[in-house]
Amino acid sequence: MSGREHAAPCPRCGAPVEPGARDPTGDGAELCADCYFERLELVDVPDRVELAVCPTCGAVEQGRRWVDVGADDRVDVAVDAVADRLEVHVDADEVQWEVRPERVAETEVVVHARFTALVRGRRVTVEHAIPVSIGHETCERCGRVAGDYHEAVVQVRAAGRTPAPDERQGAREAVDAYLDEREEAGDRNAFVSSLSEDDDGLDVRVSTAQIGRGVADRIVARFGGTVDESRRLVTEDGDGDRLYRMTYRVRLPQFRPGDVVDVDDGDGPVLVRSVRDGLSGVRLES
Repeated sequence: MSGREHAAPCPRCGAPVEPGARDPTGDGAELCADCYFERLELVDVPDRVELAVCPTCGAVEQGRRWVDVGADDRVDVAVDAVADRLEVHVDADEVQWEVRPERVAETEVVVHARFTALVRGRRVTVEHAIPVSIGHETCERCGRVAGDYHEAVVQVRAAGRTPAPDERQGAREAVDAYLDEREEAGDRNAFVSSLSEDDDGLDVRVSTAQIGRGVADRIVARFGGTVDESRRLVTEDGDGDRLYRMTYRVRLPQFRPGDVVDVDDGDGPVLVRSVRDGLSGVRLES
């Protein structure tokens, strides 16, 4: 008799077992080929997927965090959510899948998926329909923006004068450029809560102290000047940690390139060339 004829019978049907074909559900028993494939779950798919999408920015909630995915197209978001939740059986090779999403309602998408794989030398195909429910929920970032949340204030002033219109506009541009860089780097905590302007200059409320310092330094890098900082105790959290609000006071130089200044040294006026790292210029002939 051959070794196959002496093989232990399949515990489910009594047929000869397929060597190595252990129960795909994980209980360890060897099965015949028919019982193996009968019990095989090629792809573990969720019964239903529920998503929360921020209606303001389109971010999608994933676990305990919000992720920017450009969720303007809810169908694409649904397909990606299903793909993230799929688990393919360890015995499967050469796995391929086709997807056909069907939008059945404004907040409901059914993802029809067809999976094909090679398992123990046999081509296996299964189909699933996974409903995806899409709800609207304001993300933490947009909630903070709407509530004027800020941890720092950047004040833009000038020594002995008021900031000129081009300096005010340049400060705004510096704020926008810095925030764009932070957002491109994936920092969802980078935002401006408000920007106000009066005769004295600009006040910019920003999300974090790090953003505040970065904005202040960026303005000084463009126009010169100095930054002074101070902090004020706002509250204490539930763990007793003190929470402070930072103020960064940007003071632009008193003089600007192109100004003519009398330095009172008896040698005549000076045409200001630069105000970075101190005042520098050229002497004008009297």
